[in-house]
Amino acid sequence: MIEIVLVKLPNHPPAYSVLPRSSVIPRERRIAPLAFFLFTLLISLNSFGQFQLGEDFGNIGQMSFAPDIYNKALDIITLDNDSLLILSNAGHIDTTFDNDVVLTKLTPNGEIDTEYGNNGHTRFDFPELDHSIADEMLKLADGSIMVLGSGYSYDNTEYLPTCITHVLTNGQIDSTFGDYGTKVLPFAGFQDFPNSIEQDASGRILISGSTLDTGHLHSDVPVIARMDINGNLDQSFGEGGKVYLRFANGAIQETRDSRHFSGGVIYDLLEAGNGQLIISGAHSNGVNYIAFIARLNADGSLDSAFFDDGHIGFDIYPYENSIAVKLLKGENNSVWFGAHTQALDYNDFFFGNIDLTHMSYDVSTIDINDNEDFIMEILDGHNGLPIFIGSSRKPENNILHYHSDYFSVVQLTADNFPYSSVSYTFEFNPGFQSGAVAATYQSDNRLVCLGFSNLDSAGTNELALVALDYITDGLNENNPFQPILYPNPASDILQVKLPLQDDYTISVYNSLSQIVLQKESIGITNETLNISTLPQGFYPVTIINSNGDSHTSIIIKK
Repeated sequence: MIEIVLVKLPNHPPAYSVLPRSSVIPRERRIAPLAFFLFTLLISLNSFGQFQLGEDFGNIGQMSFAPDIYNKALDIITLDNDSLLILSNAGHIDTTFDNDVVLTKLTPNGEIDTEYGNNGHTRFDFPELDHSIADEMLKLADGSIMVLGSGYSYDNTEYLPTCITHVLTNGQIDSTFGDYGTKVLPFAGFQDFPNSIEQDASGRILISGSTLDTGHLHSDVPVIARMDINGNLDQSFGEGGKVYLRFANGAIQETRDSRHFSGGVIYDLLEAGNGQLIISGAHSNGVNYIAFIARLNADGSLDSAFFDDGHIGFDIYPYENSIAVKLLKGENNSVWFGAHTQALDYNDFFFGNIDLTHMSYDVSTIDINDNEDFIMEILDGHNGLPIFIGSSRKPENNILHYHSDYFSVVQLTADNFPYSSVSYTFEFNPGFQSGAVAATYQSDNRLVCLGFSNLDSAGTNELALVALDYITDGLNENNPFQPILYPNPASDILQVKLPLQDDYTISVYNSLSQIVLQKESIGITNETLNISTLPQGFYPVTIINSNGDSHTSIIIKK
C-alpha cells in the first residue's frame, strides 16, 4: 500500500500533486501524512482543556429559530454585553422565490432580543434588488454594522452589483449612508460575487470577492475595493479604489488588457501590516480551481517579495476544485489559513501556517472520524493556537446536494509542525442535515457556532446555534488522552473513541451527580454505549484509565 502525501511540483507556480511517500519534502513545503493525523487528532496536550455544551444557553447549549421557510446562516458576531448578532438569508416561494437579508439579535444566553429591529429582526432588500443575498457583516467601533452582499431585480436578473448597507445599533437602516442606507458598488458592471468585508488599522473599509468581467473575456476575476467609512472609494488604491487580479495559467496579470478565460475569486482578506493585505481564494489553472494566497502592497499592487511571484497556490486534489476560504493572523509574523475541496468523496480540514519572515510554510490535513470535513471559519484559540469551525458529512451521505451532518470544531494543540489536535462534533438534529458556517467568542471564552439544521427531507430548515464552554477544571495534567464522544447530541447510541489501547471505566452522570450508566472496558480504543433508556437532558461523562481521568459531557435529545 502506498502512503500518500502532497508535495510541490518543480518548474510550476507553487502547487501540489500526489507522489509516493519516498519523495524528499523540504521543511518549507512538507505536509504531514494523513495516517499520522488519524491518530494525532485524538491527542490533546496536557495544558489544554476541552469544550462542553453550555447549559445556560438556549436549550442545554442549543438554540434554533426560523425567520422563514428556507434559511441560510451566514455570519455571527458578538456585540456589547455579550449579545449576539446573526446574519442570514431568508426566503419562501409564492409566485417566485423571494430572498431577503435578515439580521437577528440574541441576548447573551440565546433568546431573541425583541427590542431590536422589528421584534428582534431587521429584514430588508438592497435597493431595487428584489432577490437580495448577503454574505458577511462588519462591526464598527460605534457598534453599528455594515452588511455586504449582492442581488438582482426580477426585471433584470443579469445585473448583480456589490452592495454595502449600514445598520444602526437599534436595527434601523442608516438612511444617511449611500443611497437610502446602501452603497451600490459595481465592479465590471455586470455580476459581482462579494465574500469578505474588513476594516484596516486606518478605519478604511475593504471588500473583496469576484466579478464577472465579460468585457475582458474573463469568466470571473478576483476584486478588492477600499473606501472610507462613508463609502467613498480610495483613489490611491488600484484603479480608482478598485483592484482587479487576473490569473492566466497560474500567473497574475495586473493589466486590464490581458485577455484569457481563466477565472478566480477572493474568499477572505486581512491586513498584514504597513498597509499590506493578505488575500486568499481560488483561481483556475485551466482545468480546475486551485487554492491561492497572495500579498498586496498598500497601493493594491502585487508584492513580488511574497514568495516567487507574489502568490502561492495549492492544488490539493488535482482535477478537483480547491479553495482557501479563511485567514487568521498568527504569532511571530505568521498567518494561518484554512482550505477545503469541492470533491465529492475526499474532503478533510486542510490548513497551514505561513511564516512571513522566512517565506516558508507548513501544510496539514485533519480527518474527523472518517467523515468528509469542510472548514468554514478560523478563530483565535487558547494559548495562541487557532480553532477551526466547519461541518462534517458522514461517508454514507457523500452524494450530490447533501451538505453535512455535524457541527465540527478542531482545536490545534501544537503550534509547530507536525501539528496535533483534538476534534469535537455535534449532531444538532439527529437524522437530518446540520452544520456550522461561522463562530464567535463571548467574553467568558464561550464559543458560539452558527449553522443550520434541516427540519425535513424537503429542505426546509432553521438557523441553529451551539454554545461551547471551554473548561480546564478536573483535567489531570498527567493524562495523555482526550476521548471523542459522538454523535453529540445523541438519542440511542453513543460512540466513544479513545486513542490509547487501555482499560477504561466510562461513567455517565445525571444533574444530581448520580451515575446513571457505567461501563468497564478492557483493552479497547472504541466503545459503544446504549443510552436509549436515558431521558433527554445534559449528562456529564467521566472516563478513567491507568493514567488519570478525562471529563466531558453529552446531550441526549429524543
